[in-house]
Amino acid sequence: MLMRKAWTWIKQHIRIRRRLPVDPLEWHKREALRMLRSPGCPVCAKVREDEQRAWSWFFLDTYQSPAILDAFIRSGGFCPRHARHAVEKGPRYILSFLYRMLVESTLSELSQQGRLSGVHRSCPLCEIERESERIAIQHLALGVLTPEVAEAYRAHDLPAFLTSEGSFRSLPRPLSKL
Repeated sequence: MLMRKAWTWIKQHIRIRRRLPVDPLEWHKREALRMLRSPGCPVCAKVREDEQRAWSWFFLDTYQSPAILDAFIRSGGFCPRHARHAVEKGPRYILSFLYRMLVESTLSELSQQGRLSGVHRSCPLCEIERESERIAIQHLALGVLTPEVAEAYRAHDLPAFLTSEGSFRSLPRPLSKL
């Protein structure tokens, strides 16, 4: 009986959500307002939050996933900054597994080709940081088109170069009117 009620509620909830169109500007507005609630630079706060989430996700769920493991090996491991963080905060058995796989892959490449390809992607966590930063800037840039975000942006304790008239002049035309 309880399961049937729960299933009915889930179906109704999904049906209601399907009827409501998702306005992209509304989504950017909500995210920008959430980001502006934290002190300091909202982009930096979003990047830190996403990085913490990525570490948890990486070490708890996906480090053994073939796609993630392959990406880690192709990247040549973590960059020095993220490697230090991993050693300080990450589980040792997972790090030893990851780097054992990296060393085995490197030795295999050496034995097959006689040299290393030298082609490495960037650190997986650095890629997540760059993408998080891009998305955070997009949320602010599009969210500031709404009056609520524009007001919160002006009221936020931001560095002067982010709120000065000159920075708005360099923004795309719809944003420069703020």
